[in-house]
This record gives sequence, C-alpha cells and structure tokens, in this order.
Amino acid sequence: MDELINFVGQRLRGLRKAKGWTQEKFAEESGHQASYIAGVERGERNITLDTLEKLLLVLEVKPATFFSVSEEDNLLENLKAHVSLLSTRSHSEVELINKISQEIFETIDSQTEK
Repeated sequence: MDELINFVGQRLRGLRKAKGWTQEKFAEESGHQASYIAGVERGERNITLDTLEKLLLVLEVKPATFFSVSEEDNLLENLKAHVSLLSTRSHSEVELINKISQEIFETIDSQTEK
C-alpha cells in the first residue's frame, strides 16, 4: 500500500509543479491546508478517492491520465520541476549548475565508452 500512497503523492507533486504552483497555491485552489498537501505529497497521508478526485479536478487532470505515466511523462515532469527550481536562482547560479551538469554528463559518457 505504501507504494501506491507514495506514487499518488509524487504524481500530485509533479503535476502541481508542472503548473508552477506552490503547495500553498495548490492548497488554496483545492480548499485544503498547505500542511495537508505537503503530507499527501510526502506519502504521509492516505487520502480518499473522493479527495483525490477533487485534487485532480483542481489540477485539470483526468484520472486515467493521472494513473498512466510514461517515461516521457516522468522526464517532462522532472524537467519542469528543474525549470521551476532554476527560475528562482540568479543567472550566475544557473550557469554554474549548467557547468556542473556538463561535467557530470561528460564523466558518465566517458565511463560508458569503456
């Protein structure tokens, strides 16, 4: 059961971030407390199907879409989350993060070529 609870929380977090919403904004839109939303996203709250349906309505996501996650969907959600994180940083910080990422990828590529 923990696996499903964690999936639901992570999926809701990804969809919320894809909309560019904070937990506070999501809470406001859904009529819940931010602490409740945080608990759901961390997999600490076992929500009802009624609550899940209401949260999906707020996010404008159909249940079938919510539960059908492809690798591309996961990648897109992760990229959107990174963009959201980077959007709050200075230009020099973003450049530094890009340089670090390039170094990491070059290291990975050189190891896989061996």
